Amino acid sequence: MNILYLTNHLNIGGITSYALTLASGMRKRGHNVYIASSKGEIVSRFITAGVEYIPIPIKTKSEVSYKVFISKFKLLKIIKEKNIDIIHANTRVTQVLSFLLRRSSGKPYIWTCHGFFKPRLFRKAFPCWGDKIIAISESVKEHLITDFAAKEKDIRVIHNGIDLDKFKIQNSKFKIDIKKNLGLGEGPVIGIIARLSEEKGHAYLIKAMPEVIAKAPDAQLLIVG
Repeated sequence: MNILYLTNHLNIGGITSYALTLASGMRKRGHNVYIASSKGEIVSRFITAGVEYIPIPIKTKSEVSYKVFISKFKLLKIIKEKNIDIIHANTRVTQVLSFLLRRSSGKPYIWTCHGFFKPRLFRKAFPCWGDKIIAISESVKEHLITDFAAKEKDIRVIHNGIDLDKFKIQNSKFKIDIKKNLGLGEGPVIGIIARLSEEKGHAYLIKAMPEVIAKAPDAQLLIVG
């Protein structure tokens, strides 16, 4: 299968990490994988994973930006040349782009919703749904149904996967040294890696720590963001 992933940029972040994990996994399964995006810090990681990078001028937050239409015409040519079978959008802007590509090329597209959107009039009037929608959690699924009237039958909840090989620790000394360098004790570490903003839910984890410590007094919380 020939798969085309779309996202606004390839800088470090949750959506880029998601796209890299998914694209790398599909490549290992023998599919031809392409990523179309504006430039970013980790373009080389996609290339190393065997994913072909296609630069497009899509780094914009506006759903009606001229950049969307320039990207559309460039990608229509790519879709034909590479015989793309399916398009996978990962942001609201590339969702609109994919909707336009589907209308012109006839190729199916899916969209992963990574979070929550304000129910603005344009988004509600022009939802630009894909053939299927992936919600990363049950709460995101409910958000799409309640706030945007998305059809439940078209939504699948698929939690973000983790490449476990990336986090294998080869020896215990390495783990001990890392803890020491971070100023941590020998007890278990609970970690969260996310930007420090309200929707990431750091407050809930912090409030839960007294209960954790009551059962595991040497537990520690590490916040990275």
